[in-house]
Amino acid sequence: ESLKKKIQHNPEELRKLVDGLYNEIAFEHEARKQGLDKDPMVKKEVELSTRRILVKELINEKIQSIKIPNMEPLALAYYESHPEKYWRDESVTARHILIRFEPETKEEKKAFLEGLIRRIQKGEEFAEIAKKYSEDPGSAPKGGKLDRFEKGKMIKEFEEAAFKLRKKGELSEIFESKYGFHVIELEEYYPRQRMEYSEVKTSILDKLNSDYFKDEFSAWREGVIDPEKAIVNKVELDKVIKKIGNQKSLELID
Repeated sequence: ESLKKKIQHNPEELRKLVDGLYNEIAFEHEARKQGLDKDPMVKKEVELSTRRILVKELINEKIQSIKIPNMEPLALAYYESHPEKYWRDESVTARHILIRFEPETKEEKKAFLEGLIRRIQKGEEFAEIAKKYSEDPGSAPKGGKLDRFEKGKMIKEFEEAAFKLRKKGELSEIFESKYGFHVIELEEYYPRQRMEYSEVKTSILDKLNSDYFKDEFSAWREGVIDPEKAIVNKVELDKVIKKIGNQKSLELID
Protein backbone atom coordinates (compact mmCIF):
# COMPACT_ATOMS: atom_id res chain seq x y z
CA GLU A 1 0.00 0.00 0.00
CA SER A 2 2.76 2.46 0.89
CA LEU A 3 4.55 1.77 -2.42
CA LYS A 4 1.30 2.11 -4.39
CA LYS A 5 0.61 5.51 -2.82
CA LYS A 6 4.18 6.58 -3.51
CA ILE A 7 3.82 5.70 -7.20
CA GLN A 8 0.40 7.38 -7.43
CA HIS A 9 1.92 10.54 -6.01
CA ASN A 10 4.97 10.38 -8.29
CA PRO A 11 4.85 7.96 -11.29
CA GLU A 12 8.63 8.33 -11.66
CA GLU A 13 8.93 6.08 -8.58
CA LEU A 14 7.82 3.14 -10.75
CA ARG A 15 10.77 3.76 -13.10
CA LYS A 16 13.13 3.73 -10.09
CA LEU A 17 11.56 0.46 -8.92
CA VAL A 18 12.00 -1.19 -12.32
CA ASP A 19 15.59 0.04 -12.57
CA GLY A 20 16.32 -1.34 -9.14
CA LEU A 21 14.86 -4.75 -10.01
CA TYR A 22 16.86 -4.89 -13.23
CA ASN A 23 20.06 -4.07 -11.38
CA GLU A 24 19.37 -6.82 -8.83
CA ILE A 25 18.77 -9.39 -11.58
CA ALA A 26 21.95 -8.35 -13.42
CA PHE A 27 24.03 -8.65 -10.25
CA GLU A 28 22.44 -12.00 -9.45
CA HIS A 29 23.39 -13.38 -12.89
CA GLU A 30 26.94 -12.14 -12.43
CA ALA A 31 27.14 -13.75 -8.96
CA ARG A 32 25.95 -17.09 -10.35
CA LYS A 33 28.41 -16.81 -13.26
CA GLN A 34 31.18 -16.47 -10.67
CA GLY A 35 29.87 -19.51 -8.81
CA LEU A 36 29.02 -17.65 -5.61
CA ASP A 37 25.77 -19.61 -5.32
CA LYS A 38 27.92 -22.73 -4.81
CA ASP A 39 29.90 -21.21 -1.94
CA PRO A 40 29.06 -23.18 1.26
CA MET A 41 28.63 -20.02 3.37
CA VAL A 42 26.35 -18.41 0.79
CA LYS A 43 24.26 -21.61 0.54
CA LYS A 44 23.92 -21.62 4.34
CA GLU A 45 22.84 -17.96 4.36
CA VAL A 46 20.26 -18.64 1.63
CA GLU A 47 18.96 -21.56 3.68
CA LEU A 48 18.68 -19.38 6.80
CA SER A 49 16.97 -16.57 4.88
CA THR A 50 14.48 -19.01 3.36
CA ARG A 51 13.70 -20.42 6.79
CA ARG A 52 13.15 -16.96 8.29
CA ILE A 53 10.87 -15.90 5.44
CA LEU A 54 8.80 -19.07 5.77
CA VAL A 55 8.54 -18.72 9.55
CA LYS A 56 7.53 -15.07 9.21
CA GLU A 57 4.83 -15.89 6.66
CA LEU A 58 3.56 -18.83 8.72
CA ILE A 59 3.21 -16.65 11.81
CA ASN A 60 1.56 -13.84 9.82
CA GLU A 61 -0.94 -16.32 8.36
CA LYS A 62 -1.79 -17.57 11.84
CA ILE A 63 -2.15 -14.06 13.23
CA GLN A 64 -4.55 -13.16 10.42
CA SER A 65 -6.57 -16.32 10.96
CA ILE A 66 -7.31 -15.69 14.65
CA LYS A 67 -10.78 -14.19 14.83
CA ILE A 68 -11.65 -12.67 18.20
CA PRO A 69 -15.31 -13.15 19.16
CA ASN A 70 -17.52 -10.44 20.66
CA MET A 71 -16.14 -9.95 24.16
CA GLU A 72 -18.60 -7.30 25.37
CA PRO A 73 -20.75 -9.68 27.49
CA LEU A 74 -17.56 -11.02 29.09
CA ALA A 75 -16.25 -7.48 29.64
CA LEU A 76 -19.26 -6.53 31.75
CA ALA A 77 -19.04 -9.80 33.67
CA TYR A 78 -15.33 -9.16 34.28
CA TYR A 79 -16.07 -5.66 35.61
CA GLU A 80 -18.78 -6.92 37.96
CA SER A 81 -16.72 -9.85 39.23
CA HIS A 82 -13.66 -7.70 40.08
CA PRO A 83 -15.02 -5.12 42.55
CA GLU A 84 -11.49 -4.45 43.85
CA LYS A 85 -10.35 -3.06 40.48
CA TYR A 86 -10.89 0.17 38.58
CA TRP A 87 -10.90 2.69 41.40
CA ARG A 88 -10.10 6.38 41.03
CA ASP A 89 -8.22 7.88 43.96
CA GLU A 90 -9.54 11.00 45.65
CA SER A 91 -8.82 14.10 43.62
CA VAL A 92 -9.48 17.82 43.51
CA THR A 93 -9.80 20.72 41.12
CA ALA A 94 -8.51 24.00 42.51
CA ARG A 95 -7.08 27.43 41.87
CA HIS A 96 -3.98 28.84 43.50
CA ILE A 97 -1.92 31.97 43.88
CA LEU A 98 1.87 31.88 44.06
CA ILE A 99 3.93 34.76 45.42
CA ARG A 100 7.68 34.31 45.09
CA PHE A 101 10.15 35.82 47.56
CA GLU A 102 13.82 36.29 48.28
CA PRO A 103 15.17 35.81 51.83
CA GLU A 104 15.22 39.55 52.41
CA THR A 105 11.61 40.02 51.18
CA LYS A 106 10.04 36.96 52.82
CA GLU A 107 7.99 38.72 55.48
CA GLU A 108 6.97 41.50 53.11
CA LYS A 109 5.73 39.02 50.49
CA LYS A 110 3.82 36.98 53.05
CA ALA A 111 2.09 40.12 54.26
CA PHE A 112 1.25 40.99 50.65
CA LEU A 113 -0.39 37.57 50.13
CA GLU A 114 -2.31 37.97 53.39
CA GLY A 115 -3.66 41.21 52.00
CA LEU A 116 -4.80 39.47 48.84
CA ILE A 117 -6.59 36.83 50.92
CA ARG A 118 -8.45 39.53 52.87
CA ARG A 119 -9.63 41.02 49.58
CA ILE A 120 -10.92 37.58 48.48
CA GLN A 121 -12.67 37.07 51.82
CA LYS A 122 -14.40 40.41 51.34
CA GLY A 123 -15.86 39.28 48.04
CA GLU A 124 -13.31 39.79 45.27
CA GLU A 125 -13.01 36.89 42.84
CA PHE A 126 -10.10 34.55 43.54
CA ALA A 127 -9.64 34.06 39.78
CA GLU A 128 -9.28 37.79 39.13
CA ILE A 129 -6.79 38.23 41.96
CA ALA A 130 -4.79 35.22 40.75
CA LYS A 131 -4.78 36.49 37.17
CA LYS A 132 -3.42 39.86 38.30
CA TYR A 133 -0.98 38.92 41.07
CA SER A 134 -0.03 35.22 40.91
CA GLU A 135 3.53 34.55 39.80
CA ASP A 136 2.86 31.06 38.47
CA PRO A 137 3.20 31.54 34.68
CA GLY A 138 1.31 28.32 33.93
CA SER A 139 -1.88 28.99 35.87
CA ALA A 140 -2.02 32.77 36.36
CA PRO A 141 -3.47 33.53 32.89
CA LYS A 142 -6.25 31.04 33.68
CA GLY A 143 -7.09 32.69 36.98
CA GLY A 144 -4.90 30.25 38.91
CA LYS A 145 -6.90 27.26 37.65
CA LEU A 146 -5.21 23.86 37.82
CA ASP A 147 -6.17 20.63 36.09
CA ARG A 148 -7.80 17.99 38.26
CA PHE A 149 -5.13 16.11 40.20
CA GLU A 150 -4.84 13.11 42.50
CA LYS A 151 -2.52 12.50 45.42
CA GLY A 152 1.06 12.02 44.36
CA LYS A 153 0.86 14.49 41.49
CA MET A 154 1.94 17.66 43.30
CA ILE A 155 4.78 18.60 45.63
CA LYS A 156 4.22 17.49 49.23
CA GLU A 157 3.32 20.90 50.70
CA PHE A 158 0.83 21.65 47.94
CA GLU A 159 -0.80 18.23 48.18
CA GLU A 160 -1.19 18.38 51.96
CA ALA A 161 -2.84 21.79 51.80
CA ALA A 162 -5.15 20.91 48.89
CA PHE A 163 -6.46 17.65 50.35
CA LYS A 164 -7.38 19.23 53.67
CA LEU A 165 -10.07 21.23 51.86
CA ARG A 166 -13.56 19.82 51.33
CA LYS A 167 -15.99 22.68 50.59
CA LYS A 168 -16.22 24.52 47.30
CA GLY A 169 -14.66 27.97 47.66
CA GLU A 170 -12.75 27.04 50.85
CA LEU A 171 -9.32 28.65 51.17
CA SER A 172 -6.19 26.96 52.49
CA GLU A 173 -3.84 28.49 55.00
CA ILE A 174 -0.82 30.22 53.51
CA PHE A 175 1.93 27.65 53.08
CA GLU A 176 5.49 27.75 51.87
CA SER A 177 7.25 25.62 49.26
CA LYS A 178 10.53 25.91 47.37
CA TYR A 179 8.66 28.08 44.86
CA GLY A 180 7.34 30.65 47.32
CA PHE A 181 4.13 31.28 49.29
CA HIS A 182 0.87 29.70 48.15
CA VAL A 183 -2.83 29.87 48.87
CA ILE A 184 -5.35 27.46 47.34
CA GLU A 185 -9.06 27.83 46.65
CA LEU A 186 -10.92 24.52 46.32
CA GLU A 187 -13.21 24.17 43.34
CA GLU A 188 -14.29 20.55 43.78
CA TYR A 189 -13.32 17.60 45.96
CA TYR A 190 -13.87 14.10 44.54
CA PRO A 191 -13.73 11.20 47.03
CA ARG A 192 -12.18 7.87 46.12
CA GLN A 193 -14.72 6.05 44.00
CA ARG A 194 -15.07 3.13 41.66
CA MET A 195 -14.98 4.06 38.00
CA GLU A 196 -18.12 3.50 35.95
CA TYR A 197 -18.19 0.57 33.56
CA SER A 198 -18.47 2.98 30.62
CA GLU A 199 -15.15 4.55 31.65
CA VAL A 200 -13.22 1.28 31.68
CA LYS A 201 -15.08 -0.76 29.07
CA THR A 202 -12.47 -0.12 26.35
CA SER A 203 -9.51 -1.10 28.54
CA ILE A 204 -11.29 -4.29 29.70
CA LEU A 205 -12.10 -5.24 26.11
CA ASP A 206 -8.47 -4.62 25.13
CA LYS A 207 -7.32 -6.94 27.91
CA LEU A 208 -9.82 -9.69 27.07
CA ASN A 209 -9.05 -9.48 23.36
CA SER A 210 -5.33 -9.61 24.05
CA ASP A 211 -5.70 -12.59 26.43
CA TYR A 212 -7.85 -14.47 23.90
CA PHE A 213 -5.32 -13.86 21.13
CA LYS A 214 -2.37 -14.95 23.31
CA ASP A 215 -4.18 -18.14 24.38
CA GLU A 216 -5.09 -19.02 20.78
CA PHE A 217 -1.59 -18.33 19.52
CA SER A 218 0.05 -20.25 22.38
CA ALA A 219 -2.20 -23.28 21.79
CA TRP A 220 -1.32 -23.25 18.09
CA ARG A 221 2.39 -22.82 18.86
CA GLU A 222 2.37 -25.78 21.23
CA GLY A 223 0.73 -27.85 18.50
CA VAL A 224 3.54 -27.00 16.08
CA ILE A 225 6.49 -27.18 18.47
CA ASP A 226 6.81 -30.51 20.25
CA PRO A 227 9.15 -30.05 23.25
CA GLU A 228 9.72 -33.82 23.43
CA LYS A 229 11.36 -33.73 20.00
CA ALA A 230 13.77 -31.01 21.05
CA ILE A 231 16.53 -33.25 22.38
CA VAL A 232 19.79 -31.48 23.18
CA ASN A 233 23.03 -33.41 22.76
CA LYS A 234 24.84 -31.93 25.74
CA VAL A 235 28.20 -33.47 24.81
CA GLU A 236 28.16 -31.88 21.36
CA LEU A 237 26.84 -28.60 22.75
CA ASP A 238 29.74 -28.43 25.24
CA LYS A 239 32.18 -29.06 22.37
CA VAL A 240 30.72 -26.16 20.40
CA ILE A 241 30.83 -23.87 23.42
CA LYS A 242 34.47 -24.77 24.00
CA LYS A 243 35.31 -24.24 20.34
CA ILE A 244 33.61 -20.85 20.26
CA GLY A 245 35.57 -19.86 23.34
CA ASN A 246 38.84 -20.64 21.56
CA GLN A 247 37.94 -18.96 18.24
CA LYS A 248 38.33 -15.37 17.20
CA SER A 249 35.45 -15.79 14.72
CA LEU A 250 32.62 -18.28 14.36
CA GLU A 251 32.18 -20.32 11.18
CA LEU A 252 28.46 -20.83 10.66
CA ILE A 253 29.13 -23.69 8.24
CA ASP A 254 30.47 -25.81 11.09
